[in-house]
Amino acid sequence: MTTSDIVSQLPADDLRQRFSAFLDRAEVTELVLRFHAHIDRWDWDAVPSMITSDCSLATHIDGVPVFVNWDQGQNTGLSKKTNWREQAGITGQHQWTNVVVDLDGDCAQVMMSGTQTNAWPDGGFEVSGVLGQGTCRRTPHGWRIAEFVGNYRSNHTRLSSYFTTEPALRGDATA
Repeated sequence: MTTSDIVSQLPADDLRQRFSAFLDRAEVTELVLRFHAHIDRWDWDAVPSMITSDCSLATHIDGVPVFVNWDQGQNTGLSKKTNWREQAGITGQHQWTNVVVDLDGDCAQVMMSGTQTNAWPDGGFEVSGVLGQGTCRRTPHGWRIAEFVGNYRSNHTRLSSYFTTEPALRGDATA
């Protein structure tokens, strides 16, 4: 029996549900990968169209929160000012893989693994692992990221020497 034979025997409602879930997973996967591609390019103007107005974004390095953005609903809180890596002269690039999407109606939980390469102003470089997890919500404008946390395994001691500000506190979208 071929796959076509099996599919032809499935009830139409079952096929619609499975196809809808397939498309939702594909859209959420594309969203989080596209979001991170724009972040790597410091293309902050593209970010607001990919996140909810109450989006929460955080970066932790070896369990230490170095960036937390809790939007106050007035704006995205994202700007060039929030990119301490750029301010410190650190360039980097992510490579994400193993994107897992668990759907629950209009909400999707996302997990992904990756690596990040950092190039330091003094010519050194580092490759670190990263585990990402977040929540996406279906909105009238399509899927949007509502929350995302990147948990990096890195050389926090060296990295912290490049911080230009103290870590933002919860509720402070301007740091």
